[in-house]
Amino acid sequence: MPAAIHFAAISDYQRRQYADLVPIAKIVPHGLDLASYPFQDEVDAASYLFSIARITRVKGQDTAIEVARASGSKLILAGCVQDKTDDRVFFEEMKRRVDLVVDVSRHPVNDAYYDQVMKPILSSDRQIIYIGEVDTEAKKHWYRHAKATLFPVRWGEPFGMVLIESMACGTPIVAFGEGAVPEIVTHGATGFVVASCADMVAAVALVQQIDRRACRADVAARFSIERMSARYASLYHSLARNRPYRSAQPFLQSPPATGSRVSAS
Repeated sequence: MPAAIHFAAISDYQRRQYADLVPIAKIVPHGLDLASYPFQDEVDAASYLFSIARITRVKGQDTAIEVARASGSKLILAGCVQDKTDDRVFFEEMKRRVDLVVDVSRHPVNDAYYDQVMKPILSSDRQIIYIGEVDTEAKKHWYRHAKATLFPVRWGEPFGMVLIESMACGTPIVAFGEGAVPEIVTHGATGFVVASCADMVAAVALVQQIDRRACRADVAARFSIERMSARYASLYHSLARNRPYRSAQPFLQSPPATGSRVSAS
């Protein structure tokens, strides 16, 4: 008799984590409304690295700073600090390595946002800049103008909306291969999946090789809201007909290539 409750995993990584605990009916990756994400096919002259996440140790902002220093890149850090002891301690440690703290949250996001808010910050001689928490519309601008988004997570991220949001704007990813990252970032095509801080530094030097149009196209093909809706509709129809369905399969066409890590040499 079919189970009364079925679960949809958001990645094959998550499916594997819960396969022995709950019935996984299908893998349905997150999707986004691509039309609401502005696309930029060329990097600005004042290029920078971008990192956005809750400020906490497992998100790896300290590694992002290290990568920026070693690669000689400007780094824009964004994210909230929750009222948790460990996060507060980590933030104070991180802040000592930041060159400039600017709260941009009060500035309206409009057509003048780049000129009035972003340009003065990017034109400064400070290298590591923390801009606080930014809203949905503001982060799209910061994604769009960056040369790459760093994702140095230290835990098994079950998906990672940052990855597809950045790629939707045409900005490639440089990330550690934790959790579902290798399923979302196509190594060498939409970014680089690396194993160490040294590899991440090496990858930053290669991001100009990534075609930003390929990043956008990959999101359109695999992570659009239409694609997500179609997957859920297919699942619902299958369950409504009470027909047996196949066990969930990874949504990648093929697994990441063996040894697809950036070498620091």
